Amino acid sequence: MRKVCFLFLAGSLLMPAGCSAADMMQICEDKVGEHIQQISDIEANEDYIQYISLAEEGKLDEEGRYNELGEYEAFTADRNLPESPEDTADRKQVHITFAANGYLTVRYYYDADLKEPIETDFCYLDPGESIYAPQPESRNPYTNSYVFSEFRIYGYDSDGSRSRIPGLSGRDSSVLTIPKDFIGTELSVEPVGEYQRRIVAFDAYTIDKNGNHKAVIGGVWKVNDEQYADDTAELSPSDAYIIRYCYNSEEYYVVDSEPAFYSDNGGVVEFPRTTSMDKEDSYSVQLHPYGSAVLEGDPDGIRGISAVKVNQADYYGEYPIEDTEIRKLKAGDRILIETSDEYRLFCPQMDIHEETPGGGVYRYSFTMPDSNETIRLRVGKSALKVSVAGNVGNKVLFDIETDGTVKRDCVYEKQSFGRDCIIFDGNIGIEEAVSISVKGGSLPADHALRMDIVREDSNGNETEEIAYITVLPGSWTIDVYQCH
Repeated sequence: MRKVCFLFLAGSLLMPAGCSAADMMQICEDKVGEHIQQISDIEANEDYIQYISLAEEGKLDEEGRYNELGEYEAFTADRNLPESPEDTADRKQVHITFAANGYLTVRYYYDADLKEPIETDFCYLDPGESIYAPQPESRNPYTNSYVFSEFRIYGYDSDGSRSRIPGLSGRDSSVLTIPKDFIGTELSVEPVGEYQRRIVAFDAYTIDKNGNHKAVIGGVWKVNDEQYADDTAELSPSDAYIIRYCYNSEEYYVVDSEPAFYSDNGGVVEFPRTTSMDKEDSYSVQLHPYGSAVLEGDPDGIRGISAVKVNQADYYGEYPIEDTEIRKLKAGDRILIETSDEYRLFCPQMDIHEETPGGGVYRYSFTMPDSNETIRLRVGKSALKVSVAGNVGNKVLFDIETDGTVKRDCVYEKQSFGRDCIIFDGNIGIEEAVSISVKGGSLPADHALRMDIVREDSNGNETEEIAYITVLPGSWTIDVYQCH
C-alpha cells in the first residue's frame, strides 16, 4: 500500500497539462497493474497463458467463462438444442436410479430373456413394468466370502424422504416390478451383499483292511491355537488363519492329508496359512496305527538274536536284547532278524524269507503288512522222540525225513512184548515237519503198528500223540509247530 501511495503521489506531481484527475487515476492504476504483473511472474503460469489464448480466440464470455461456441452468445429458449429426456412430454412415470455396490457386478435388463440392457444413467418405467438381472458377481478383492444377498427397493415422498418398499423384488432374475397402482415418481434399486461366515469341516480317520473309513478318537483340531472339539468350525470370512491337527504320535503316523500339510512334527500336523481369499473349506488327515512285532519262545534263542534292523537301520543298538517287542512299525517297513546257535524263527501269520549264511546263523526278512495285528515271531528249537511199542512181527524198515534230515531204512528188530524201540530222537527246526514211513515186513491180521510221539518244546513242555499204522507200507506226518 505504501508503494501504491508513493506512485500515486509521484503521478500527481508529474500530471501533464490537459489531463483530468480521472485520467491520471487510470494511468496510475495501469502502472500499478503492470508493476504487480512483473513482480508476480504470472506471465509464466501455464493457466494464465491458456486463459489469454482463449480470450484472444473469443472463447470466453463477458464474465471470463469458457464458451465452446466461440463468440459469446446468450442462451435463449428458441435456440435449436436437443431436448433432454426429462423435457420430453412422453417420458414414463417412474424414474429409476441404481445404487452402485463396489463389491458386486450387476447388469440390468428390460426383459426376462436378458437381451435388452438398461442404460442405468437414464431409466424410466411405467407402473406394471419390470427390471431383470442375472445373479450379480462378487468382486470383493479382500475375501471370497462376500456374496450377493438381495435387491432392496427404495421410494421417495414429496419431501425427498427415502424409505424401503418391500415386496417389489421377485424370484430368479426379477429385480423390480412396479405395481400398477403405484403413484410415485422415483424408485431406487440397491444391490446388497453380505459376508458369509466360513464353515470349515475337519476329518481325521484311518482305513481298515476292508477299505472302510474309521474316525480317529482323541485328536484335537486347532485354528490359530483355538481348540475345536467338533468336526466343523465357523470362522470369520476376513481373517487369515493356520489350522493344526494334534494326534497321538505314539499310536499313529500320518499317511496323507487334504490339502497337503506343511509339516508333521511331534504329533502336530500343520497346514499352510490360509487367507480370506483361499477357497479351502475342508481339512482331512489320514492316520494309520503303528504295527509291532513280538519275539516269543526260547529265552536262550531270544538272547542269541544278533541283529534286528528296520529299513536297514539297527533297531536295538545293544545285544543281547531285553525288550522283545519291536514297536512303531509302519506298513511297508522292511524287517531283518538274525539268530544264532541253530535257533530258528517261525511266524504262523505270514511267510518270512530265510537265509543260512553259515556258522549256525539264520537270517530272516519280511515286509510289515498293512494291518493292525501284532506279528508274532517264535524263536527256538523242538525235540521230538518217536517210539514204536509192541510186536510188529518180521523186520520193519522206517524212513524218517525232516526239512533238513533224511534217515532211511532204520531197522527195528523184534523185541520182547511191551518194550519200546526209539526210532527218532533229536532236535529239529521249529518250522519243520517230520514224516515217518513204515515199510517192509507185514502186520498180523487185526494188528496195527502203534507209534508214540512225544514232543518237547524249548521251555520243557511236552505233548504226546499216538498214531496207528494198520497197513504196510504206511506213513505218518508230524507237524512239529502244532505241538506248541
